[in-house]
Amino acid sequence: MICNRCERDVAIENKDLGLCASCNKEIRDDEKLFPVARFKFLELMVKNEAKCPYDDSPITIHSDIHHKMGRVGFADAEKREMDLPLLIDPEYFLAVNRPGHQWIEKHREESIARGWTIPRSHTHGIHDRDKNVRADLV
Repeated sequence: MICNRCERDVAIENKDLGLCASCNKEIRDDEKLFPVARFKFLELMVKNEAKCPYDDSPITIHSDIHHKMGRVGFADAEKREMDLPLLIDPEYFLAVNRPGHQWIEKHREESIARGWTIPRSHTHGIHDRDKNVRADLV
């Protein structure tokens, strides 16, 4: 089968995500980096007195991170080359409180309209390594 991340024809280890063993290991490694990326991002948001876009409440170090373009894959070819996956790419983070995050997840179309979510259809497949996806978003 074809791996959804590296696009090689290899055995798939993670059938849920369609990943080969080496890409699945990279995902696990990225998951170890997320708490650090999350903390640094929220620390910056607190320092800048950021507000939750949902209800204008102050962002705290305990706020949620909404991944505006999802958590799996890369935003574009440049981010793939930099090995900066969406899971830890702060460009696509949105600091929100828990009720705001729940609202965003339940009201997809409205959160897209507000710019809080970037639809996957804009990515032409997040795993496409040859297209600069962000150019389509401008």
